Amino acid sequence: MPDEPKDSWFNKLTKAARKLAPDKEVERAYDQLKMFHEACNEAVLDAMSAQAMIQKDIEKNCELIETWEGRARLALEQNNEELALQSLQRKVSYMHSSLEFQSQLPLLNQRRLHLNSRLDTVKNIVHRLLVLKELLNGMPLPTTLRHQLLGAIKNFIEDLPRFAADEKQPGESFNTAAAIAEQKISKLEQQIANCAQKYIEQEPQHAEGFCAIVKEQISITEATIVKVNEHLSVQRAIKEQCETEKNEDSAWEAQQLIWSDEKTIESLSASVQALQSMLLTEKQE
Repeated sequence: MPDEPKDSWFNKLTKAARKLAPDKEVERAYDQLKMFHEACNEAVLDAMSAQAMIQKDIEKNCELIETWEGRARLALEQNNEELALQSLQRKVSYMHSSLEFQSQLPLLNQRRLHLNSRLDTVKNIVHRLLVLKELLNGMPLPTTLRHQLLGAIKNFIEDLPRFAADEKQPGESFNTAAAIAEQKISKLEQQIANCAQKYIEQEPQHAEGFCAIVKEQISITEATIVKVNEHLSVQRAIKEQCETEKNEDSAWEAQQLIWSDEKTIESLSASVQALQSMLLTEKQE
């Protein structure tokens, strides 16, 4: 059987398959990242639901306390002391239940804030990784960098402790794992920025299209920063008002949200800075 010519359909198909394989790996990794993000969000929603249910139980018990107190008064008006006593006992029972529910609220509220702060951290890292994905699709990256990006996503998902778990071992803390993830992403951003500058210089015919992708990601990220800044301003005003009113619990909650917003702005600003550095070459031309 004669040899296939070099440009045969089989050779072309093989080359196309080899070129497509890394892209499938990228999509698979980002699918895993998306599922992890959704699981984190679900944990926050569960915490919010648990707190809301306890709050409803407290409100229901308050209504029942008033109901049984009214029945006790009615029984006394009818000179039915035994029924009045039974009504008061029911009232006391609901008072005890209400106190028990109220004792759970501070821990549930703290857990909700804790998980929400973690979710903000996850959102920041997911956002930065998605930006890298868009850049990855916008220019031919070296195989090594592509593998590093996939590795960063894989490590981020695997290395973080279980999102909703209570931290008991400092060495496995969520914040430590998240900080390491952000450091790796920052390094990747810088490496990709260097590649982008070379790509714009060496492939000027593709520079306009790639720079448009970069500018779009800058715009999206800056819009997110604006929204976070608006939320930050609101929380600072709430904190100031709560401190004036000596409402320490609400002031503490506002401070937690302020800290989370400030971390978000810091993280996303680093992403914008890396993106802007990719456009330096375009401006110099």
